[in-house]
Amino acid sequence: MIRNDLISKEVIEMDHSYLVSEYSKSYRLTDIYRGIKHRKVKIEDVRILQRINKHKLKLINDIPDGREYEFLSDNLYKININHTEAIKYINQYYSGDPDIYNAYKVSIDYIQEKTFFLKLIALPDVPTQT
Repeated sequence: MIRNDLISKEVIEMDHSYLVSEYSKSYRLTDIYRGIKHRKVKIEDVRILQRINKHKLKLINDIPDGREYEFLSDNLYKININHTEAIKYINQYYSGDPDIYNAYKVSIDYIQEKTFFLKLIALPDVPTQT
C-alpha cells in the first residue's frame, strides 16, 4: 500500500490517535519534507485518473441518496484543529509569503469558527479502457 511505503520511507508520519465518532488518525509530512517547496502536478495518466474516479464514485455511492449535503456538512462540523498551534505553524513557515499565509490563515479561522462554503462539482469524464 502506498501509504505504508511513505511511512516506512519516512516521507509521512502518522498520528495514531483515534476516538470513535470524534477524530481519526492523521498524516503529515515528516520534518525532512515539511520545509521543502512543493508544486502541484497535474495527473494525466488515464489509468491513474480512472482509479481515482472509481474510488471517488465508491465514496459517493456509499452516501444514501438525498443526504449528500447533510453528510458533507455533518463531517465538516466534526473537524477540529488546535487553532493556536496552527497559527504558530503558519507564522513559522509562511510569514514571508503573505499570499500563502493569508490563504492558510483564512482556512484555519473558518475551520475554527465552523464557517464553511460548499461548492459541489461534477467529476470529470475519464475515458474507460476497452
